[in-house]
Amino acid sequence: MIPIIREKDGLAMSSRNQRLSDYQRAVAPALYTALGIAADKVQRNKPIESIKQSIEVYFGEIADIDLEYFEIVEAESLGKVWQINSGDRLALCLACYLGEIRLIDNMLVEVK
Repeated sequence: MIPIIREKDGLAMSSRNQRLSDYQRAVAPALYTALGIAADKVQRNKPIESIKQSIEVYFGEIADIDLEYFEIVEAESLGKVWQINSGDRLALCLACYLGEIRLIDNMLVEVK
């Protein structure tokens, strides 16, 4: 794994970003915001299904972003996680569409 390089507003750098309209580019940092919200809930040991629902609600309130998926997986194997435990190393992964442009992002979280 290598670190994600991000724009100043948190959006993961990608050649796809160049295809975004000015409006879409202004909305796109919501992906990084969503990952931060989820990471906070992971650290507070919220149930996985509750975290997933909160992310679905978050994107449901942003009319121009269509959430394709949001998953919490084990960072090394990308295997399914059934519960969050102290010491876990997790990957928060999501994909969204802004119009026809598919953006992906992820965040690693080490559970305290």
